[in-house]
Amino acid sequence: AQAQSSPQPPPPPAKRISSSYGSPAPDMHRRSLSHSERAPSPSVSPKTRVPSLQSNPDPLAALAADAKARQAPVPQAMAIDSDRAVTPAKRKLEDRDLTPKDEHQEKRAKAEEVNGSIASSQAHDSQLSSSPALPARKRRTARAEPPVWAQNVRTLGKKMPSSANFVLQKRVHSHINGKPEASNRSSRHASPESTRANPPVQSAPPVQSAPPVQSAPPVEPGPQDTLGPWEASITGVKPYEEISRRVADFLFLNIINIPDMQEIASRGIQFEVEAKLGTLIDKDTNHRVERGLDSECVLQESSRVAFRSSMTEPQHRYFNDFLNEVVKQTHPRAPNGGNRVQVHYKHRRETDRFFELPPDMQARIPGCMRSRLGSRMKSVRARVTYDQKTREVLGKIIKARVADIDIHMPACPMDCRISINLEMDWEGPVEELEQLGGQGDRQPDRNKDRLSYTHGHYQIDLTQVTHAGSGPGGAQRMEKEHELEIELNPTILIDQGRKAISGEQHRYQELIEGFVDNVRVLARKARDAK
Repeated sequence: AQAQSSPQPPPPPAKRISSSYGSPAPDMHRRSLSHSERAPSPSVSPKTRVPSLQSNPDPLAALAADAKARQAPVPQAMAIDSDRAVTPAKRKLEDRDLTPKDEHQEKRAKAEEVNGSIASSQAHDSQLSSSPALPARKRRTARAEPPVWAQNVRTLGKKMPSSANFVLQKRVHSHINGKPEASNRSSRHASPESTRANPPVQSAPPVQSAPPVQSAPPVEPGPQDTLGPWEASITGVKPYEEISRRVADFLFLNIINIPDMQEIASRGIQFEVEAKLGTLIDKDTNHRVERGLDSECVLQESSRVAFRSSMTEPQHRYFNDFLNEVVKQTHPRAPNGGNRVQVHYKHRRETDRFFELPPDMQARIPGCMRSRLGSRMKSVRARVTYDQKTREVLGKIIKARVADIDIHMPACPMDCRISINLEMDWEGPVEELEQLGGQGDRQPDRNKDRLSYTHGHYQIDLTQVTHAGSGPGGAQRMEKEHELEIELNPTILIDQGRKAISGEQHRYQELIEGFVDNVRVLARKARDAK
C-alpha cells in the first residue's frame, strides 16, 4: 500500500543538448524516417537539409562559375572552384547513405554550403561563416518550441539510448505512469503525486502519437506459441463448461423466461438468487450424499435429498480471515490493487422476527406470489428485520421459494444449493405485524452477525446466527449456526438475460460463470480450514 500512495521521485534533470549539433544520433535516425514530422519546420534541426537546395545543384553551380570568372588570376581558384562545383551533387549522394553519426560529424561544414556561401580562402571562409550563419542561428533559437528530437532528448533523460525504437517504447511507458500500460489504466488518476511527478507528458506530442502497437501491453502467449498448430477443438470453438451452462439454463427458465415476469416487475417484487454452502444430506442415511463420484456434478431434483446450510466455527473463522485478506489485497492503495475490482466490506448486526399472517392479511398477497407459496399458504410468514443497536426497521418482506438446484462437490468438504426466491415488501405498517407477536408458536427470533463482502455483481455473506433452542429436558439454550452465501445481483442478471433473448450483445453466460466460480473458490478453500 505504501508503494502506491507515496509520490514517485521526479526524473533526474536531462542534459540539455545544443540545437546546433547536439541531437542524439539514434533519435535522429528514427526521426529521419518520417518526413511528415519534419515538414512543418525543415530548418530547425541543423541536420535537416532544405529539400529544394539539396535536390537542385544548379544555383550552386552558377555561383561557382561566377566566382571562377572573378577569381581567375588566383592560382588556387581552379582547385577550389572544381571542388565547389561538384560539392552539391556529391553531398546529395553521400547524404543518402550517411549514418546519423557520420552526418552529425560533418554537418557544420555542409550547412554553410547549403546556405549558398562561397569561400575562396580561409579568411573569406571565416568571414562568410560569421555573417550568413549568424542569422540562421538566430532563427533556430527563436523557435517557439525546441525541435522534436530535442524534446525527445529531454524526455528520455539520463543517457543516450542504444536502440532508439526500443528505448523510446520503454520510455513512453515509464513516462505515462512508470508502469506497464496494463496497470496504469486502473491507477492513472488514483494518485495526484504520480501526475505531478511526470509533467513532460504534455510536451512530447510526437511520442504520444506513436503507433498503438508500441503502447499496447504485451500479449500473453497462447497455446499455439508452445504447441505449434493448435485449436481449442476440432471445430475451432471451445465447448461450453457443463455445470455453469446448467446453472445458466436453470436461472433463465425460472427468472428470465417466466410468463408472469411483467406482473412481478410492475409490483416491485425482487428476485433473490443465492448459492448456499453446506452439506447435501441423503434422507435415507441421514449422512452426506454418496454417488460414487470424484468430481463436482449437478444432482437431479429429488425429494430424498435435503440441504443443511451450516458449517463449523473454525470454518467460519477461516473464511472470515480469508475474505478480510481479499479486502486488503483489492484496496486501491495496496500493491497491484489498482488492477483489481475492489471488494467492499460491511458489518451488520440485525435481528429477524417472524409473524404468521392470518387469512385476511394473506388475501392481500398478489397472485404471482400466491402461486409460488403453494401449500405454504396455510402458514405464510412475514419477516421484519431490525437493527440491533437502534431498533430501526430495516425491512419487512414476504418470501416465496421458486426453485432450487443442487451441486455436489465430493472433492470438497462442502456442497452447494442455488436457490431462487421472490421477496415482496409488505405494504402495510409494521405495527399491524407486531400486533401478531403474541402467538405462542411463533418462530424464535434470529440474531444475525453478518459480514458482507461485495465484489462487483456478487456479494458474499458470512453470517453467525444465534437463536433460542431447546436443550435436554426442555431447557432453553442459545444455539449458534454459521452460514456462507453468495448472492448474484438480480438486476444485471435480468438485463443480460433479456439482451440474450432479443439477440443483442450480452455477457449472460460469463455472468453465470463468475457466479459459479465464486462458489468453487470458496468450496475449495474449505479444504484448508482446520
